[in-house]
Amino acid sequence: MSFCAKCGNKLGEGDAFCRNCGSSRRNTPLTESPIMESHLAESVPSDVIPLSGEQVVLPDMLQTKQNGFRRGFIGLCIVAGLLVATAGFLGYQWNSTASAKDNLQSSYNTLLAEKEGLITENISLYSQVNTLNSQNSQKSSQIINLTNQINQLNAKYPQKYFTSVTALKNWLNTAVNKVSWSLSGWDRSLALQKLALADGYIWNISYDDYTNTYINVVFVEPEYIYYVWHDGDYELRGYY
Repeated sequence: MSFCAKCGNKLGEGDAFCRNCGSSRRNTPLTESPIMESHLAESVPSDVIPLSGEQVVLPDMLQTKQNGFRRGFIGLCIVAGLLVATAGFLGYQWNSTASAKDNLQSSYNTLLAEKEGLITENISLYSQVNTLNSQNSQKSSQIINLTNQINQLNAKYPQKYFTSVTALKNWLNTAVNKVSWSLSGWDRSLALQKLALADGYIWNISYDDYTNTYINVVFVEPEYIYYVWHDGDYELRGYY
């Protein structure tokens, strides 16, 4: 039996051309129809052949299953890798978070200890401030009392300079005779100072390193400074 190579139509024994498509029989003589082969290929699975009531797996099916298994295995490996990477990342994040938490806790503890120390220090400083305020109040009261005493003394003994050298000389001639000569140089200077203060004159006692004696520093208006010794001598020493 022959079939047309072009359309697959059945050819008669004496047909030189296909009655369906007109193709020459001599072009490609076929003993079987391609269309039938196609139908046969579709009706019979290519991967199994019935044999003794069992299915026999053909190489194509084995290759397909192997490829499927390989793809599944690769996919499983990828998923496993992703899981491992995710677990590692989460572990790293957990460790980092735990470490950061520990650092924050340590910083908090340090700041808390510093705060407690500052509170204690503030309490101590507050106590010191109260003590200083109390002392300052006492000193202020003392200053007020001393100021009042000075004002009273100034009112009783107005301090003034000697108006001239002659006034100083006249005052000394009288004052030195009021002080006992049996006193030491310091005591005579102190006695002269008291007399000068009682008369309202500015009079200071100092120690002369050059003569190793106590001297009285006396101011004479308008701007002269005299040194007066305990025996009544005096000498101009400078200007102010």
